[in-house]
Amino acid sequence: NAVSTSVMGEGTAEAKTDAHLKFSERVHDNVTFHPPTYFQKWKGKDFFLTIIEAVGDVFGSSFTYGRQWVSPDGRDWALEFHAKIGDSKMFINGIDLVKLDENGQIIEFMVLARPPNGVAELKKEMMKRAGPKLAMLKAKELKKSIFG
Repeated sequence: NAVSTSVMGEGTAEAKTDAHLKFSERVHDNVTFHPPTYFQKWKGKDFFLTIIEAVGDVFGSSFTYGRQWVSPDGRDWALEFHAKIGDSKMFINGIDLVKLDENGQIIEFMVLARPPNGVAELKKEMMKRAGPKLAMLKAKELKKSIFG
């Protein structure tokens, strides 16, 4: 599906780009992302998509969803996952808690994960891949707030 292809890096470059664009359309501009690696939340579509792309690089094709729960109105999801962390021998288990707005766009995305040493390894890998991009986005945001 579009989400796993976009997020987890499966398929050809063309298929990944197409899936990424389709996934991007399903994300609200003011989405809030709560990572498992630290308390700070990220707000905004560019931050969210940068993080999701980096997670796809870290997990690659090892990422799988297991059990899935959906609220009666279809706007709240709990998705259990399992993945290998980069080239390490470590694995991580977790749950993605996803909230959709009235238009079906992702408005909130929270990740709960274990074990603690797996979360620490994920943070290390994410900083390598997403750290510089997130810093650039933060700088752009700051510049825009100062200069308009």
